[in-house]
Amino acid sequence: MGVSCQILINKPKGGHSPGQSVNGVVKYALDQPLEVNCVMLSLIGKGYCRWSESKTVNKKRRTVYYTGKEEYYKTSINVIEKNSDEVQIIPVGSYEIPFEFFLPLGIPPSFKGYHGYVSHMLRLKFKRPGIFKIDKRFFSEFPVRSCINGEAEGPLVFGVEKTLTKPFSKRKHVVNLKVNIDKTSLTPEDKAHLDLVVTNDTSITITDIKSELIQRITYTANCGRTNVCDKILKQSTVKSTSIPNDAVANLRQEIATLPDMVSINTKVIKVEFKLRVTVRLPLPHLNAPVEIPIVIGEKLEREESPEDDPPPSYWEVMNEEEKVKE
Repeated sequence: MGVSCQILINKPKGGHSPGQSVNGVVKYALDQPLEVNCVMLSLIGKGYCRWSESKTVNKKRRTVYYTGKEEYYKTSINVIEKNSDEVQIIPVGSYEIPFEFFLPLGIPPSFKGYHGYVSHMLRLKFKRPGIFKIDKRFFSEFPVRSCINGEAEGPLVFGVEKTLTKPFSKRKHVVNLKVNIDKTSLTPEDKAHLDLVVTNDTSITITDIKSELIQRITYTANCGRTNVCDKILKQSTVKSTSIPNDAVANLRQEIATLPDMVSINTKVIKVEFKLRVTVRLPLPHLNAPVEIPIVIGEKLEREESPEDDPPPSYWEVMNEEEKVKE
């Protein structure tokens, strides 16, 4: 079957957003007549994950594979005119067909991870008649941006207090940390601004205050099995200087996010971020951490509702009807 095809998508700057139009042109050419039931152009959004684990069963090692699949939306149109269910023959030639779809609201952004992905694509399928004839498929992916509903929450205060044990000391040794964050909803490449108040009411020197951004990706198979991957993002790690005993320190730290960071919450793939601020103490004392969950994505701009515009006048409606008649 001699079929060549291009799916050309008009891509807005920065990628498509939920609720936005996806439009363009499908171009295909045939070097011989082609029998089809239909030629379907589909807008598809789906998530997929897969990983393997080694297990011992009856003293034998074997590999078990886990897979998760999820379809977020699918919209299809037949791009050839067809008046019946009979087989249609497409003549030799070149064809151009414009198209337009609209992305649903609330869909996850595009994502590619080690064990899975979230993909948005257009698929053109030539549905062939008969059992032994293979359908011809063409694909074109496009990026969808991450969008956050609502206003950024903040400022918020988090904290941790730790009492140190000192043998043969009647004094109470306490380390207190208060973290004030200006907002917990960030856009990619935005910065989280942290105002820290550290009270070191002990006889030891605090090593430093370490702030780091942590990414957690959770893959979930259809059977419910999960695979959790935590990653400390070294590009977004900040350390302070040491804090002497019996001192109060006021610090300000900025934690940067990266362009490809997005929060995702779907059935098969979940991407979460948290800021971990740690009071690091010398041995044998244990460190005192506090964790702050954050969300990363672009702000969803509110479109004007049709209710905000006044209804058309009677004469405007009548003029439109006259134009249609002409």
